[in-house]
Amino acid sequence: YPVAAWAVGSVVREGSSMWRVACGVLAGLVLIHLGGLAQLAILTGSISGAARLATWPFLLGDVLKLVILVPVLTRLTPTIRARL
Repeated sequence: YPVAAWAVGSVVREGSSMWRVACGVLAGLVLIHLGGLAQLAILTGSISGAARLATWPFLLGDVLKLVILVPVLTRLTPTIRARL
């Protein structure tokens, strides 16, 4: 999670455009999924089995969260920055 948080922060730090926020959130999502996939692949000995168990079941929900979250974060980022 720290690497994903760093990636999101690094991308979004430069601006709060919808494109930048979407790229940041997507980068974080990919890193979290890759971490879980790698861990489960080591435990199960199969990347495809790990993807079936750890990635595919959650992908639709994570993409829906991204679609909902990006417009909200785009609007809130300037307000949050002003308060920090």
